[in-house]
Amino acid sequence: MNRKEIIDTHKVFPLTYLRTVVLSVRYDKLESDCYSAMSEFVSSNFNIDVTTELYDDLQNRPLCFATEDKSIVWTIDDNSLAISIGQDAYQSFESSLLTLVKDVQLFLKAVNRLATEIILNKVNLIPVTLSSYDEMKDNASHVFTDNILDKWGSDIYQKNENRLVYLLKESDDSGEDIDIFTGFISKGGVSEQQPARYILDITAKAVKKVSHENLADIVASFNNRIYSIFIRSISDELINSMEEG
Repeated sequence: MNRKEIIDTHKVFPLTYLRTVVLSVRYDKLESDCYSAMSEFVSSNFNIDVTTELYDDLQNRPLCFATEDKSIVWTIDDNSLAISIGQDAYQSFESSLLTLVKDVQLFLKAVNRLATEIILNKVNLIPVTLSSYDEMKDNASHVFTDNILDKWGSDIYQKNENRLVYLLKESDDSGEDIDIFTGFISKGGVSEQQPARYILDITAKAVKKVSHENLADIVASFNNRIYSIFIRSISDELINSMEEG
């Protein structure tokens, strides 16, 4: 299997295990002189009129806007915003996330703020029929590659009789940090409606000042790194299941 080709072409698979995507951006606290620009942004993008009183209390009462099916949810407070995208609304970076990033650029431009922290999080959940803790651990090689499994046993994030999650960290000279949570939750640890599942939760973060013009490039870089880590972390068996749809 040519993983390099998959990564280089950023192949979009018929089947995905991606459950949620969250983009978060922090900025310097919004002041009253930003309210007019915020009001215009919210009105034009969400067709909602927001009272001045709500803007005055963003710290305690963030603004929340969602699509009708709740598959995309915006949350804006006085120094950050977050966009959560559910699995049904996410197909690819170009078709699903880039448009929203451009909206964030317009928001930052409107309120005259630089991004001071940017976070992109992607959570993959792989459901399985295994039910016990031991079965889930013994069969992890069917889901993860040695890139992940060789690091298991180091930094345990959470462990009990139903759950095992490890935290791995990467960083580079660009100032970007990567947190990778991998592990599993066996069926005994959740309600009967939820299957057992393996977890691959990847977060890219940069703490630096970024103008609205450069935001899309930063998020695209995050997305590429997360995708590369994802492909290098999952087994041939899992990739084949994604290709078969």
